Amino acid sequence: MGDEAPRGRPRASAEPPWGHRRPRLLLRPPRPPPPRRNHRPRPLPRLPPRKTPPHRRRAAVYELNATAPAGGAAVVSTRMQFTVAIRNPNQRSSVLYDRLAAYVAFREQPITPAAPLPPMYQEEDSTVAVSPLLGGALVAVAPEVAGGLQTEQAYGALGLRLVLMGRIKYKVGPLYSVWASMFARCDILVSLRRARTVRCPSSA
Repeated sequence: MGDEAPRGRPRASAEPPWGHRRPRLLLRPPRPPPPRRNHRPRPLPRLPPRKTPPHRRRAAVYELNATAPAGGAAVVSTRMQFTVAIRNPNQRSSVLYDRLAAYVAFREQPITPAAPLPPMYQEEDSTVAVSPLLGGALVAVAPEVAGGLQTEQAYGALGLRLVLMGRIKYKVGPLYSVWASMFARCDILVSLRRARTVRCPSSA
């Protein structure tokens, strides 16, 4: 009776309640991180804009003959040469030019036939210069265009427009853009006494 523990209390024992064996710890693999809901793929490098306007140019007029006979068709015969410097300021993309052609217009009417230019490849952060020789053939124009050329020729200055057209493609590393059309217009006041170099506000 003396060895019995009081009622309501468990008997004290030197052994742990789980016996001589300790419980094994179950190691579970770590849970994978939950997926990101707003995850977006890494965007491709942005291509430069499609506008690569000519930077500046030099003009030379070698010959200019405009005739407007009464009751007849007016014609213009001229030979001109323009030096156009095309600047690519982008340091990551190069430019490919194809199907290039140039002509000169006066008062929204061509006065030279379109002259084809060879294809070009422009490196990153570089400048390419082209010097097309335009004219050499008779071009039919409106009588007011021929009269305007004669008037401005007498003053010694011509307000002309150089037009470059073709298509361009951009290359960024191994990526190529699609071919895009190019139409650049350069308004310039050409002095018949000396050559001038001016900016070219053009659009492509």
